Amino acid sequence: MHRTLKQDVPPAEDRRGQQRELDRFREEYNHVRPHEALGMRTPASVYEPSPRPYPARVPGVEYPATMLVRTVKSHGHFRWKKHDVFLSEVLWGEPIGLLPVDDRIFTVYFAHLPLARFDTHTCKLSRLPYGSRDSDKNKNLPDKEKLSDMCPV
Repeated sequence: MHRTLKQDVPPAEDRRGQQRELDRFREEYNHVRPHEALGMRTPASVYEPSPRPYPARVPGVEYPATMLVRTVKSHGHFRWKKHDVFLSEVLWGEPIGLLPVDDRIFTVYFAHLPLARFDTHTCKLSRLPYGSRDSDKNKNLPDKEKLSDMCPV
């Protein structure tokens, strides 16, 4: 598709002109041009909307009471006592859960995904030990608070 797009849509002089060309391409690609992979039908002729409803608002991530929750701030940091600890800019604005492994080490989670180990004495993150992603996911959690493998959204 990208090769066809590049061949069929020349660069325009301005954004509006470029958008008109892209709209023309999309119409032709989806409604006019048959595709060999679709038995020479057009994508529009075989498209079916998903039966699953799309939520108007995605529910927020919730963590069990046994986890400490922090929010990732701008530039990818979360606060630990008086320290900024860099995690990831990708999670800016998102809550993360800190599950205690012992009195010094925590496993950092986003939703049900373990991301890293956090050492509270050095305020450093490190990789999870090999094989620990699933084995310690529910460690230290009461049965009713076990983390599911399912994504919360």
